[in-house]
Amino acid sequence: MRRGVRVVKRPADLPDYGDPPVNEVVIGIQFNQTTMTGAHVGLFWEELREEFPKAYEQPPLEPKIESLQSRRFSAPILEFASWRGSRHWLISEDDVQLIQIQADRLLYNWRRGPRNAVYPHFEVLQEKFWSIAEKWSDFLKKHKQALKLTQWEVTYINQIPTPNGQLALAEALSFWGGQLDRALGGAVEAGRM
Repeated sequence: MRRGVRVVKRPADLPDYGDPPVNEVVIGIQFNQTTMTGAHVGLFWEELREEFPKAYEQPPLEPKIESLQSRRFSAPILEFASWRGSRHWLISEDDVQLIQIQADRLLYNWRRGPRNAVYPHFEVLQEKFWSIAEKWSDFLKKHKQALKLTQWEVTYINQIPTPNGQLALAEALSFWGGQLDRALGGAVEAGRM
């Protein structure tokens, strides 16, 4: 892991908005499977509990490796899942910050939350992520584990209000025209991109 977190200043030429539509930002790493269990995460939580007093258990996220190769058609694969452990959420009192830990992943989420928190900008979130990642790496080393990174992630989730409430998926994907509703057998009530 990277030592001595360097504070990166926000470039002066980037635009700034009074109330950006950013609802959530996720910064994370995926790494080779470790032997960490919920008991280990509980021990690690003791180091962070003052700032992240809430803890919950969730189903694990599936490993994903982004390929920059051109996609080729591949036949569907039938897979029988085996127990992969849990994903653990450590949440700040105000529900704005979330750390997600599982045997092969560490994620830090900033969320606008129920009190409409002000977006602190990427540089602040990146610094917080690196601080948590260094603590996690140090914890793993104490338990004879090491992080071998396989994937980085930065995700922005924006909520963009529409004039009359909800935006139909076909409107958001209007470049497909009416073909989307026809292909899906009718209007879609909910979607995710």
